[in-house]
Amino acid sequence: MAAIHAIELYLTALLLHFGLNPNQIRKMQHDLSARTEHALEAGLRLRAKTAKHLQSLSQNREYLVTRYGPELAATTSQLNRLTATLEEVATKVTVLITLPPRRPKQSHSAADELDGQNPQTLLQEAKSKDTTNARQ
Repeated sequence: MAAIHAIELYLTALLLHFGLNPNQIRKMQHDLSARTEHALEAGLRLRAKTAKHLQSLSQNREYLVTRYGPELAATTSQLNRLTATLEEVATKVTVLITLPPRRPKQSHSAADELDGQNPQTLLQEAKSKDTTNARQ
């Protein structure tokens, strides 16, 4: 359940970062499919398998099963698939949030800067810049 909740929090953080109204996010409740749809519109780029998994988490109501019906745990996602989804969402959301804010006149999204680049490398570069700025 912690992994599902963490995915929800990462997507929520991204939506808030890109200016989605907190009330709209609250209305989504625990619907990862809706959060994913909004995150993709905001520029998050996920592998097709990951996006499909996020949709299935909502359709199968896995959040509710893991929280209120642990006896049904046999019907939930495999742990390695859930871990892979969490790692991809965490890495890509963190990179998008650490990139400089988009300028209104630009026609591309911040996610376009990720195309062809390793998100881990971008994340390390962003952390490196933060450390350098903190020392100055």
